[in-house]
Amino acid sequence: MDPILVLAQARDEGLSICLESEGKLSIAGEYNSYVKWKSLIKNLKKPIIEFISTEKKCSFSQNSKSQFVNDLINMGVHKDNAIAIFNRLRLRDDANDDRRLCYECAYLRGAPGKWICANSLIAGISFNGRENLIGDRMLIFQRCDGYKNV
Repeated sequence: MDPILVLAQARDEGLSICLESEGKLSIAGEYNSYVKWKSLIKNLKKPIIEFISTEKKCSFSQNSKSQFVNDLINMGVHKDNAIAIFNRLRLRDDANDDRRLCYECAYLRGAPGKWICANSLIAGISFNGRENLIGDRMLIFQRCDGYKNV
């Protein structure tokens, strides 16, 4: 079976499959999907690693889908929107898109409705004279000079 097809189908079923810095595969996601794909991924490990090494690293490789979605919900994002954001992040990573969400940034601070950027001067964020208020911008993919990986 084609390793790229296996990788795509496993990701479609909610698995996050990334290459760790030590050259090992990191697989996270729902247990049933993990069990279903584990042996096939193991058998195709070398070509999968070769393919993934050309991709950009996943920014959420250690989080399962449910944990990631729960994190967004705890940040005030509606469940349906949180699932859609997770799927958009997977597509973004699969397409080697370099844009980020404020949610992924170490400088995000606050609570639902009161999100701020602790690096707003470098990020160039300014709303209504209050330089660090983010609002709904935290859910928009963007390139940011102030971004720092969590």
